Amino acid sequence: MDYTTCLPHAPARTHTVYTIPRDLTWHATQRMPAVIETALQSKISELCMLFCEAGLYFDPLVSLTFCPDEMGARVTCDFSHVAVEPLKQLVFQLAKRFEHDLKVANYLVAEDADRGALEYHIQSLIQQQLVLLKPHYQRLLRKQEDIARREIPPHLLATAARKNDRSDWVSELEVGEGALPLGGPTDHHGIDELIADVFAKAPWMDAPLRRIWDLMKTSSEGGLGFPPILLHGPGGTGKSMLARLISEASGVACHEMDGSAGAAAFRVAGLEAGWAGSRLGEPLRFIGAQRCPNPIMVINELDKATGGARSDKGAESSLINALLPLLDPHSAASWRCPVSGMVCDMSRINWVFTANQLDGLSQPFLSRLEVIHVPALTEVQYMQAVEVMCPNDELVRETARRFVQEEWRRPQFSLRLLSRTIKRLSADQRPEFH
Repeated sequence: MDYTTCLPHAPARTHTVYTIPRDLTWHATQRMPAVIETALQSKISELCMLFCEAGLYFDPLVSLTFCPDEMGARVTCDFSHVAVEPLKQLVFQLAKRFEHDLKVANYLVAEDADRGALEYHIQSLIQQQLVLLKPHYQRLLRKQEDIARREIPPHLLATAARKNDRSDWVSELEVGEGALPLGGPTDHHGIDELIADVFAKAPWMDAPLRRIWDLMKTSSEGGLGFPPILLHGPGGTGKSMLARLISEASGVACHEMDGSAGAAAFRVAGLEAGWAGSRLGEPLRFIGAQRCPNPIMVINELDKATGGARSDKGAESSLINALLPLLDPHSAASWRCPVSGMVCDMSRINWVFTANQLDGLSQPFLSRLEVIHVPALTEVQYMQAVEVMCPNDELVRETARRFVQEEWRRPQFSLRLLSRTIKRLSADQRPEFH
């Protein structure tokens, strides 16, 4: 199997899954630091002049920070390398210019004045000058709200109704909003290296890997990408393990779910109001937590996902129904989260499903998947697995080979059983410590 094709490199890309809707006040507040800095510029210039008159420079000694929700600058001063005399002159200049109590200033410039009190008083005087009066701040804020109303698309503005019960999901998702870097290979050469790495760890997966290799190369958008895949075949053949190996080789986060669990549909789409408790779906939550717009989402035992559930209001849900809009690229690109109401672009999720049988899965559902058969392993393939699982222990390797030769034809024999046996054999070979 040749995995060494070299093709031109492509640039890395980003992808925006969602932007959290926020109200006008929030958008305006985010703009206020720059607005406040501009409004205070004349005061800052005046302070710079007073520093110069005292033989000092404002910028290296005073640090200003402008934050949302604050009506002025946060002032931090460092006078540790400044002599006392210039500080005395500065405090007197500040008090005189800003009509502060000159008695206090005269006390601070006395010969035996405390240096700490002198520095504290200077910082306090500066801080007092770099704060806007509340009416001025409110006028600037209203102006920014008007600008935001004109510039921001309506779907990115939260209304009062949509703000209710937002705190939990906003805190979960805000770390992952906006443009996120796509993980995984950025070009065909990177895909070749990824597949070669996986093949080295699972050579018995040659046929499925060839198919996945071809599917990955059809994605021209950068980052790991392939259409939804269904790996079906006997249990214990390494189907779930293959997804984990692709995750490890690509550096793309992987999340596994159990399709046979009764609440699997809710775990995918989320649990909206009307059920016992509202919570975000795991794919969206995982994207936010990992800051990865193209994770690998694995749902095991899909063939056991039967039936559904009903809410207090009579709404029904099933795993297959929850998945359908997420598997079609067009509908996934504008998928609406039932919990947050956000429109999310989930089209870059890499879906991997595993199943032992295809019976019970509808044709409309299967038509959205690339179905890849993973057959039962042959004796040769089991021997390949032995070489990979115990490369440095000849005794364990030889025992495992004999185990394969004697047992591989039995119906209950599987890669999972072989792996457990090798782990047990390896543990038996370790020395005991007393």
